[in-house]
Amino acid sequence: MNLSGKVVAVTGGFGQLGVAVVQAALAAGAKVAALDVAPSPADPKALGGALVLGGLDLAEPATVARALDAVAGKLGGLDGLVNVAGTFRWQTLEEGNVETWDLLYRVNLRTAVAASRAEAFAAVLAVVARLRTRPRRTRPYENARVARTGRSRSGEPRSTRPSWPHGSRRGTTCSS
Repeated sequence: MNLSGKVVAVTGGFGQLGVAVVQAALAAGAKVAALDVAPSPADPKALGGALVLGGLDLAEPATVARALDAVAGKLGGLDGLVNVAGTFRWQTLEEGNVETWDLLYRVNLRTAVAASRAEAFAAVLAVVARLRTRPRRTRPYENARVARTGRSRSGEPRSTRPSWPHGSRRGTTCSS
């Protein structure tokens, strides 16, 4: 993959999966920004030459819009957005609580929606973790994952940027 001359933003860029995406994009020649709710990455060296923006509530549309504007301003545009931000909690429907549902929807779905809506000119990829678990073990997580996948697939093309003549490109990938 050759991403020379491209600018890519990665939400959830400080976590394990986010760091791997940042490293892959850097290795492919892209200028990369890592965005995360954490104030700073656990291992700053792992993010190489990436622009690091921490302490962001990625579920808030205005925050994401400001962050992506900063990325575009500092790196010279924005060509791709990879939505990796997410979290997980082990609990059954019967033993769980509504606060877990709220948290998982906020982090796993709302972050992807806020970031995808904030961009009007980038290719969007949502990265969704797939778990092999017993039925009913992870209902809140599974429901947020399904909603996130549907959002990526149903995103309307809104771009008029010449590099994407048919509008924004959106996709979803599941990691196992």
